[in-house]
Amino acid sequence: MIFEGYQKCRSGVFKVPRWSTRWAVIVTGDSLVEEFHKLPDDICSLEEAAKEEMQVPHTMGHQIYSNPYHLSVLRANLNRHTDHLVVEILDEVTVAVDDVIGQHCTDDWAEFNVNEHVTKLVPRIFNRVLVGAPLCRNAKFNELGCRFSLRVYVTSVVINLFPGCFRNIIGGILGQAVSFQMEAARYLQPLIEERMEMMGSSGSYWVDKPNDFLIWLLDEFKNTNFNSADIQSRILTANSATTYTSSYTFMQALLNMASRQECIERCTMEVEECIRCHGWTRNGIDSLASLDSFFKESIRVNGLASMKPFILADGTRLETGSFVSASFAAHFDDEYYPNAKTFDAFRFPGRFLVAYALKALMAHVLLHYDLKIGGDGSRKPDYWFSYHCTPSASATYAHPLLTSAPY
Repeated sequence: MIFEGYQKCRSGVFKVPRWSTRWAVIVTGDSLVEEFHKLPDDICSLEEAAKEEMQVPHTMGHQIYSNPYHLSVLRANLNRHTDHLVVEILDEVTVAVDDVIGQHCTDDWAEFNVNEHVTKLVPRIFNRVLVGAPLCRNAKFNELGCRFSLRVYVTSVVINLFPGCFRNIIGGILGQAVSFQMEAARYLQPLIEERMEMMGSSGSYWVDKPNDFLIWLLDEFKNTNFNSADIQSRILTANSATTYTSSYTFMQALLNMASRQECIERCTMEVEECIRCHGWTRNGIDSLASLDSFFKESIRVNGLASMKPFILADGTRLETGSFVSASFAAHFDDEYYPNAKTFDAFRFPGRFLVAYALKALMAHVLLHYDLKIGGDGSRKPDYWFSYHCTPSASATYAHPLLTSAPY
């Protein structure tokens, strides 16, 4: 429907029914999309759209909805500590890939289910930033984060099928935020107590103080009432935010890479050259322009929700609560991208922390493994549910171990 609407209305606004009880308003054309892009957060807010879409009070907890201070903690610290965090990511990538994949490889081709293995790799790497080692290497803790992410998604889908007047009732029945927090406490509470003890005894003289999301949250409580359960909930929320989108982004990229030998050759040569010049460092990952382009070719849609009524330049009035998005159909328009329906890995010569993690993960795989699509060698079609696109659950990739040499 979105593609059909785009063909009929290439410079204007149209709407399509969503799987929930609201319509999706689609904005097209350069001028309107640019106007839409510049709207301030008090008119259009991605954060408020996410709260509504994910039914945050029921899936993650009312405290996450009413006081999302963890977002400001992340914003304040991520850029400030990027160099340190990239070092942590690069260190974890090498260990994680060997643990999850390398030890199961021989000189012959070994086949892996893309969903099963990527959802072990990606949460572990991001948990290195969230809670540090060794907890990030605890398979049960990482699996808990994956289960929580899936539960959030499924529960939000069901709740959104009902009119607003019923959502609190349905959310109360289906929501499991508290039970997940209590399960997370088994892993997080001992670590929180250990760090609180060190903060109390060592203060500013704490040598080798951790530098991760958990310690940033604990620092926020220095002069306020401490709430361990609240911190555990926010660690789970951060897990959900990083695990779902990043895992599926990497799954798609891995399958696209495995099915294109020319991309493997070019990206591997680039990785080898960048590592030779800069080492396994932030500068080395920054220099991977072809790999940057490869990932960008797979990234598509963002959505927003309106906070108050506003009128676009063409006279279209959008009411409060509207879900609004630029049309992702433009990504397949030859006017903007030549041969738009063809996968062109190097269409975007080209920085966020997520990008470092995913590029580093792919770079390590390319350096140390051969890679191809498993099964009969053909990529299985993706699954679509509404605007969500995921790889086939049975999709596989295969590779043999080439080398375990250090960088």
